[in-house]
Amino acid sequence: MDAREERVPWIYTTLLATICALIGPIWLACLPGFPYFTSYNLGSIACHLHVVALPWIIMLLIPPLTKIRPLKKKITLRNLAYIYIATMVTAFYLDPHCFAIPGSIWVSDRFLNVPEDISLKVIPTYVAPPPDVCKQLIMGGVPIPWDQWVVPLAFWYVFDVAMALFMFSLTNIFRHHWIDIEKVPYPHTVAISELISVVTHFAEPRPSMAKKITPFVMGVFIGVFYQATVTLGAYFPWFPDLFGWRVNTCANGFWNMPFDVPAINAIVGWTGINKIIAVYSIAFFIPLKVLFNTWFWYIVYLIAVQISYVMGYYTNMETRGGCGKVYCRPSVMSDPPLVLAAVFNGGILAFVIMHLISIRGYLVNTLKAVFGKGELVKIERDEPMSYRMTYIILTVSLVVLMTILLALGSGPTGIYVPLTIFILFLFNLRLWGLTGFWAKGNNYHFGGIFGKYTFWPGPAPRPPTTEFIYSNVIVLIQDDPSWGWYGTACAAFASYRIASLAGISNKNAAKTMLGAMLVAPLYLISFLIVLYTLGGVSKIPAAGWMQGCGWASCAYRASWEMKPGFPETPQLLAGFITTVILHWLHARFIWFPFEPMGFLLGFASYPAIRTGYWFPCLIAWIAKMLMLRIGGSKAYEEVGMPVAGGILTGSMFIVFIGGILGIWRTFFPF
Repeated sequence: MDAREERVPWIYTTLLATICALIGPIWLACLPGFPYFTSYNLGSIACHLHVVALPWIIMLLIPPLTKIRPLKKKITLRNLAYIYIATMVTAFYLDPHCFAIPGSIWVSDRFLNVPEDISLKVIPTYVAPPPDVCKQLIMGGVPIPWDQWVVPLAFWYVFDVAMALFMFSLTNIFRHHWIDIEKVPYPHTVAISELISVVTHFAEPRPSMAKKITPFVMGVFIGVFYQATVTLGAYFPWFPDLFGWRVNTCANGFWNMPFDVPAINAIVGWTGINKIIAVYSIAFFIPLKVLFNTWFWYIVYLIAVQISYVMGYYTNMETRGGCGKVYCRPSVMSDPPLVLAAVFNGGILAFVIMHLISIRGYLVNTLKAVFGKGELVKIERDEPMSYRMTYIILTVSLVVLMTILLALGSGPTGIYVPLTIFILFLFNLRLWGLTGFWAKGNNYHFGGIFGKYTFWPGPAPRPPTTEFIYSNVIVLIQDDPSWGWYGTACAAFASYRIASLAGISNKNAAKTMLGAMLVAPLYLISFLIVLYTLGGVSKIPAAGWMQGCGWASCAYRASWEMKPGFPETPQLLAGFITTVILHWLHARFIWFPFEPMGFLLGFASYPAIRTGYWFPCLIAWIAKMLMLRIGGSKAYEEVGMPVAGGILTGSMFIVFIGGILGIWRTFFPF
């Protein structure tokens, strides 16, 4: 049957998304304290890589269903693709950040970190209930006053859906060029497609250990072995720590370079390496040139920091561990001479401008298609929807978002929010599509630096004004797909990629996505019920995120002053010019070995440097290069890809088991 004629099981996928949205906060709330709730939740389980667990867990639960005859016929490649789309959209709302926004506004902003009079002034009651109601979230144990919560819940639902539709429409505009023309790989999706193909194989009448399944199973054993040692070592102190996760290792798998080893500290810029096996698996699907550039430019970074150190800068770096080398002041990110945050953000702006210039003809054609003209009219039937409808949704969602911002008090500067979101959308979604990595800026985020060069060149206003809060801080704390908003864009591109692999139409993929986008924000209801019934912030470890940075409390943070501003213009220009040159040469000459994404990741990206992302890229580059040189593309497709996909599958299976162990431990301590 042609994909366009196939009926979409959107009722079932939407129901699945609803169930997952309601279960997710419960699962998260029942996990033990840090690091368990960050490593075994249903959302993002790898910092900055954003491997979301939910789609993998659902796929791993399907093989037993092949034993049920009526269901066996339903387990097809296309149906599994629809399930992947629905769960991918939902998953980005279900990691610990679901307690942060709007939770931190309800707790941190309402009565914890912000004076009550300022809170009442800048946070309307339709965003958060009055302080006395919000204080109930600390202890819980009282009936939920739904009359006080229904309006804030409705506000956040509208906000989430409007943002999701804004991201969805942008994705539809760039989908054809990125996926059909440029063939951007999307490593997360290619990795899980290996699992989907195996699950489909076992649903066949006579499954057998085909050529491709044997290496996949080998990868599963590797992933299970590695992740099981990590999980058992975390839960049982007597279990041997085979991979050193109890020593100088963050929950995100980053081994911090210890500060008390002189031989290692001689390389003052070296932060450490990443030990999460999922990162290595995803890296194997990254294009070779990007892999090479990432580790190569990290070496250049080490040399640049070493030279600066010898010249008398960053003189206390040898006394810090890995994270402190890039975060503590004086920092290579925010202090002269390097100010790498400025280099990185100059690179972001340069990449976006160069990319828009390079595809300007395509973008013009999307606008022509709105009026039934241009080259894209011929292929519009293969698009998720007409370009006219896409631009209508884009316009309406933008109007809704701007109306919300103006109602909150952003004033004319509210346009800064969608403009910044668009710039970060183009850069980070392209980066995520190539590498599976998201370059979150933390305190060095593009939005903050962009804000300092536009509307707020000086210190953050004290007390914070509504214009500053709602035009700037929203952008600062949303620089991450696991907050849900950018996550819908990641899920949309991943959905269209799986559609191309599974042979379903983009229209059907879009229908499935829209159904999930409309119900995923229902996690808010489950989240609220959990807080009231399970003991509130005081008893739920993951709810600690609610005590962190909200909107108003973020405006008080000294981190605004940490962001590079006018004195660092030379470094920003250096990043801008270098990225422009690399982008042009990479596009102009096929043989040119350097490209901009690897440069920005390896040399100037705060999260990539802090989490040791260079090392998985180096290992994956060596493995992929050897496999292609020895066995060619056939070996890569029939052995390398199944092994890498199997490793991630085995790892995610143990993540699921680790979550169950954690929930058991919460109620039955061991």
